[in-house]
This record gives sequence, structure tokens and C-alpha cells, in this order.
Amino acid sequence: LVSFTVASFLPLLGYRRAMMLGLAIVGGACVLMPLFPAFGTTELLFMCTGIGFALAKVSVYSSIGLLTSDRTEHSRLTNTIEGIFMIGVLAGNWLFSAFVDRANPANPSWLNVYWVLAALCAVVIALLASAQLDESAAHSGETNSFAGSLRAMFRLFVRPLVYVFLLSAFLYVLIEQSFSTWLPTFNNEILKLPNAVSIQLASMLPATTAIGRIAAGQ
Repeated sequence: LVSFTVASFLPLLGYRRAMMLGLAIVGGACVLMPLFPAFGTTELLFMCTGIGFALAKVSVYSSIGLLTSDRTEHSRLTNTIEGIFMIGVLAGNWLFSAFVDRANPANPSWLNVYWVLAALCAVVIALLASAQLDESAAHSGETNSFAGSLRAMFRLFVRPLVYVFLLSAFLYVLIEQSFSTWLPTFNNEILKLPNAVSIQLASMLPATTAIGRIAAGQ
């Protein structure tokens, strides 16, 4: 629901600016984590990540239509982007594990990883600021106004295929995120592996998913 609402006003804001806004929100939350390490800050980070993810996801998927000319190109680029996203998840596991104190896993020094993430957000914002993207096709017809975009979005809800897509996407993300959250804990508490190694081994799932998606895209 949030993604559909975001998609209604993003053509007015601009996809490139929306991605920059999402990164700025996440980058700001990352800066707060090492400065104010608390459960409330973690909750704020999760909320900001969700907002940023919705902005980026809808913007990226919408931009694919602007960058491709037929169904085959659209499918290839979508799968390639999904594969690169999983490489990012894989890299995240190894990045976090690199900041874990193996001698003292309870050491809060791992919070320094958020400085790296905030810096990466800043770098990507700079890249997007210098990028060129022709978004004129997204501003035609009804999408010139928020009310028009909302009407066009509601018309999608009369299509049964939309509900099939939403259900499929929800179930897939549910499975994917459940494994990603559960595997490090399972490796550590059941298999008795060290904390850092537990996080690294959990990267096998995004690694194989990335290979599958990139291969499918090509």
C-alpha cells in the first residue's frame, strides 16, 4: 500500500530526486546509530530504511520502463538489477561481519559500520546528482497531477493480475527476509559458529540468488 501511494506522487517529484531523497533519509539514520546507540534509534533506522526502500524501489522499477524499448529488454534489465541488489545484500553481510569484534562479540564497535553506510549513501547521492535521466515520458497525460496519478493507480486494482503479483511479491519477500533474518542466529546458536562466521555463511542465500537472477537476465 505504501509503495502504491508513493508511486502515485513520484512522477511529480521525479524518480532521480526520489532516489536521492531515500538515500538521504537512510544516510541520516545511519549517522544517528553510532552517535545515539539505543533501541529507539534502531527502530527509527528500520522505519527510515523502509521509507527509503519504498522510494528507491518504485523509482528504480519505474525508470526501467524509461530505459528500455520492449518486453525483452525490460525483463533483462529487471533481472540484472535484482541480481545486483542481491550482491548488495551479500556485501552487506560481509561488511557487518568485518566490524564484529571476534574476541568480544558484545563490543559495540560494530556500530562503526554505519559510518561506512552513511558515506556510501553520500557517494550514490553524488552519482545520482550528476546523472542524466529523461523522465518526460513519466509526466504525460494523467500523471501531470497527483489526483490524475492516483486515478490511474486505482484503475490497476481492477486487474486480477495485479493481485496475483502483489501476493507473489509478498510471499517471496516474506520467505527471503525470513531466511536472511533467521540464518545468522541459527548458525550461531544451533551450529555454535562464531558471530562473524555466522553472518558470513548466511550470505550463501543472496549469493546463489544473485547468480540465478543475473543469469536469467542475460
